[in-house]
Amino acid sequence: MVKRKAFTLAETLVALSIIIMFGSLITIGTRMMRQTQTQAVQTMTTQRVLRALIILESPDAAYQLVTCHADVVRLRSQTKQQEYLLLVKRQRLVVTTMQSGQIVLLNQIKQAKFQRLSDRRIGITIFCTTGQKVYEEVTLY
Repeated sequence: MVKRKAFTLAETLVALSIIIMFGSLITIGTRMMRQTQTQAVQTMTTQRVLRALIILESPDAAYQLVTCHADVVRLRSQTKQQEYLLLVKRQRLVVTTMQSGQIVLLNQIKQAKFQRLSDRRIGITIFCTTGQKVYEEVTLY
């Protein structure tokens, strides 16, 4: 009888277990990378919203809250004696004047909901086109 070269059962089981271990490590690694990336995108979106809303909290403009509805906020600048509207227009969060000038605060916005918290505070919920949702409270001076 001629002896043929072949893998034994033990060698096959060891090889399969090593392949399974590498596969599970790769799966766990990609899952953790995806989770970290999602958290980073959410953090970047929140930072972008905060940077944009700092304009409303600026003491230089001294915005005063006139009215607040679910989709639009009316503000009055105490320094310039002019009224402004804060709303979403063409997927952008903008501050517009009554003379049709506008300041773009954020792009890629699906919807924004405004809520009056007090005479000087507004709660703003922003829904981005990427599916993220950011809530921020703005204090006017």
